[in-house]
Amino acid sequence: MRVLTDDQYGNGPSRANILMGLQWLVQGVQPGDCLFFHYSGHGAQQLDPSYSEEDGYDETICPSDFQSAGMIVDDEIFDIVVARLPPGAKLTAVMDCCHSGTGLDLPFILKPGQWIEEDNPAHSAGDVLLISGCQDEQTSSDGGGGYGRPMGAMTTALCNTLEQNPVLSHVQLIEGLRGELRNGGFEQVPSLTASQAFNAQKQFSPVDNIEGNGNPQLGRQFRKKKHPKNPGLMEGGLGEMLMAGAAGFLIADMAGGMGGGMMDIGTGLAIGGLEQGGGMLDQGGGMASDLMGFAGGGGAGGLMGAFFGGGDYDDGGGDYDDGGYDD
Repeated sequence: MRVLTDDQYGNGPSRANILMGLQWLVQGVQPGDCLFFHYSGHGAQQLDPSYSEEDGYDETICPSDFQSAGMIVDDEIFDIVVARLPPGAKLTAVMDCCHSGTGLDLPFILKPGQWIEEDNPAHSAGDVLLISGCQDEQTSSDGGGGYGRPMGAMTTALCNTLEQNPVLSHVQLIEGLRGELRNGGFEQVPSLTASQAFNAQKQFSPVDNIEGNGNPQLGRQFRKKKHPKNPGLMEGGLGEMLMAGAAGFLIADMAGGMGGGMMDIGTGLAIGGLEQGGGMLDQGGGMASDLMGFAGGGGAGGLMGAFFGGGDYDDGGGDYDDGGYDD
């Protein structure tokens, strides 16, 4: 497991450290390996110079030094992580940030009940699934909403959904997640994107049911030139987002296997691998909280992350929450 937080001196979530962590995640990956990646922090967009994105913008994440070193674009994450996975390797990703709908540049999006291929798909051989906090044009909330206290809305909703019913199909998962957010008073609409067009009625599991490669052609395919649908989207958008979240911070309450106690950390990035067949995750706290134990949305402080290595992992079902505002 690797963790990046903005309170780590010399090892914080800078652009260089995040990219190094992404490279570490896929180093030596073999068929049968299962990886997990969680990002909670700021997300933004920038104009797509290739004209391949549906809305004319690349989705980005914002490292702690993005103002000097630049943001990390979805194309980069795809090339570093997704494109390098061999057939039979699995990655489950959770991106709880603004504009995260297609945050990994995966070619298939689940609409309703079936996978729809992007006009300009980027195909790869591994089995990759992204659970996003919202659509590309939306923001992800860190506000309390119906939950009554500040926290990462999508991550909280995901954990609640899986705690209520840990055995769900992919269709049931996204429907339950969206319903949970609606009930909490949030307008954001999460989505599922994938690298393979599998049967969406298949049971969701981050450590099982690995899908083989069904893409006959790998790599980026350019079929249709796209243009921005809202040219003024970025005018002040990132600045307003950062101002709204400037006072944000994440408080993770880790219990059980994580050692218990309170830990104050910044916003977050989580990356990790779980060894396939590496033992049962503690079902007492729900599958999502078992994977993380301290997942959550981000404020403006920085990025939080965990890179999970192989083997058994039991966090005792620790609960979590995070402060901050809408990022």
